[in-house]
Amino acid sequence: QSFGDGGIRFGGILTNAGPVVDLSGQGIQKLEASFTCSDETHTLLLDRNNIMKLDHLERSPWLQQLRVLNLPGNSIGYIEGLRDLPCLEWLNLSGNNIKSPAFALRKRVHMEHRVEQAKPQSPMKAHPMPHFGLPFQPRLPDKSQAEQCPFSFDKRDRECRVLKEQKLEQMRNEEVPKFKAQLLPDFHEVILPEKKVLGSTKPEPFKLMVDERGAVKTGRWEIMARPNTVTHKEPFQPKKENRSIMEATNHSTVLEPFQLSTERRAMEHQEFERAAMEKEALRACMEEDQRRLEEERTKEEVAKMRQEQVHKAQPIRKYKPVELKKCDTALTVPQSPKFRFHL
Repeated sequence: QSFGDGGIRFGGILTNAGPVVDLSGQGIQKLEASFTCSDETHTLLLDRNNIMKLDHLERSPWLQQLRVLNLPGNSIGYIEGLRDLPCLEWLNLSGNNIKSPAFALRKRVHMEHRVEQAKPQSPMKAHPMPHFGLPFQPRLPDKSQAEQCPFSFDKRDRECRVLKEQKLEQMRNEEVPKFKAQLLPDFHEVILPEKKVLGSTKPEPFKLMVDERGAVKTGRWEIMARPNTVTHKEPFQPKKENRSIMEATNHSTVLEPFQLSTERRAMEHQEFERAAMEKEALRACMEEDQRRLEEERTKEEVAKMRQEQVHKAQPIRKYKPVELKKCDTALTVPQSPKFRFHL
């Protein structure tokens, strides 16, 4: 990668890239003509980058052997040089800002302003009367015949076989877990669980809801007055304060602890800030979980889309051969006609 004009330009050499080169999400802004890969590479994945345009594709001889070019999720405005890629079979440009060449060349080509002349109003023409003698005959579309081409799955089978061998080799190299059996129980001592003895059912008196509702209703209508006890009590008489001799001689005031409103508000403010920081941390954690789930869902959708977009050719149908059987019907024997002449 080279940092020439502030953006990331990919112009390196990948010798061990393999048949598929995945440069997704690398922040690439321009693909240089000096970018090369191995001769086996036929697929280039450049999705989720910052590529603005693709031009001068004919300068890179390696790009001419590409068969699959995946460019979704970029900011591509226009592409030049696609006609120089003879082996290209599949091109994905979804999620880009593809514009017409006329809009792309507007700033470079001088547009002359022409004054539109007012066209004379065309005379009104009536539609001809339909001819009811002939019935309506629609035009049927021509049935296009599919051209059958030979195909082979040898290359795909070879790749699957190589992946299977690699996976088997990885499984052979893994450490086998050791089997640890549990000890057998001691059969000499038999310990039985304690038997629970259930007591007999004790009858209890019935408690009906009708009785409760009746008692509540009766209590509402009865007026319960308190007995008159004021007239039988002694009248209220204030009592003198019994202060001690030390309190009488020493009239000093005892200071009691107090709390200022500023200190109380400062404590409340600190408590409020702590609660706000906890809420902010919880919200950030939830947003991070949501973003991670969204990225996983996007990756699954991209993987599913790539799997669905792989072309699966239909095999050539095999029909039962036609056997020619000899006809058992006897041949017709020609006979001369017998004419009769009546006089």
